[in-house]
Amino acid sequence: RLPFPASRRRVISGVCRGEGLGPREAMASMIRPDRAILKRQEEEFQYETRVASQLEQFKVEQKGHWENRMMNVIRNNRVKSKVAALQAQQQAQLQDRRYRLAKKLSDEMKAWQKEMVEREETPAQRMERMSARAYELKKRREDERKAVVQEKLYQQWRAGIDDLRTMDSKIVELQTIADRDFQLDDKALRKAEEKGIDDFYAKLWHEGYLAKIEREEREKALKTERNDQQKKTLGIQLDWKKERLDADKEEEAVEADRLKKIWAEQEEEEKRAVVEARVFAKEERRKADEYMAIQQAQRAEEERFEKEFDKNFVNGVLERERLIAEQAEAGKFKAKKEAMEFTEALKLEMAKKGCERGRAATTSG
Repeated sequence: RLPFPASRRRVISGVCRGEGLGPREAMASMIRPDRAILKRQEEEFQYETRVASQLEQFKVEQKGHWENRMMNVIRNNRVKSKVAALQAQQQAQLQDRRYRLAKKLSDEMKAWQKEMVEREETPAQRMERMSARAYELKKRREDERKAVVQEKLYQQWRAGIDDLRTMDSKIVELQTIADRDFQLDDKALRKAEEKGIDDFYAKLWHEGYLAKIEREEREKALKTERNDQQKKTLGIQLDWKKERLDADKEEEAVEADRLKKIWAEQEEEEKRAVVEARVFAKEERRKADEYMAIQQAQRAEEERFEKEFDKNFVNGVLERERLIAEQAEAGKFKAKKEAMEFTEALKLEMAKKGCERGRAATTSG
């Protein structure tokens, strides 16, 4: 409820006394011009409410987007930290392997240096080794010389005894005879083996030769028999071919007659199909024309109905606008009349007050 100033309240009370209206009717007549303000305030309140709700929704959406981005950032940071930890672990393992490998290489180098130092000969050891080697070579050369001397002395001793030389000659002769007899026996044995092998292969060759001759004769007889059978087969095949050619010629003649009849029937059928297709096309065209005429009539009816509906709609809108204009004019006229009545009532009230003041002055004088 809007507060009214004192002057407005006095005017309302004067109108009430002059026209005999109640307070509610007078208040309603004064509040009518403020409806637009109230309606505008209500619309502004609704607009502000919608704007506030949309702003709140926008804040919630932005907060959700921020939370999603923050979760993605946190996830990426976790992944990066995990990757960094794995890389650091791998690098530490690599450094540990490098350290162990370097330590192993250093130990091997120290062991090799120690071994080389231990294997290195001193001058005294070298002199001792050379002395031992020289003594060994000298001893071996002396032993070989003694062995040669003993062998030559033994040969000289045997050569100085005639009986031993005769016995040695006899032994050499016997060994030569024995070797010759062994060679002769071996040669005779080889000749016997070679002769047995030659006889065996000669026998095999003779048997193969006889088998070859027999096989050739058998092949000639078989070839002759096959030629005779082939001649008989060719003769039978020629007879069959002649009979088949004669039968094929007869079948071709019958087939040609049948094809001629079929072609004639097909030509008649094609002509009849062309005529039927033309008749069917004319019938379909007639049906299509009828359907098109029906569609055109339906479209014309729909257009007429739409035009009538649009016309009635426009007339209704114009009628509503006329009624609204008349109501507005009536409202304006009524407001003007009420204003005039209010002015007249105000004048009457002022005239009454002037009369009362004049009466009061006359009475006092």
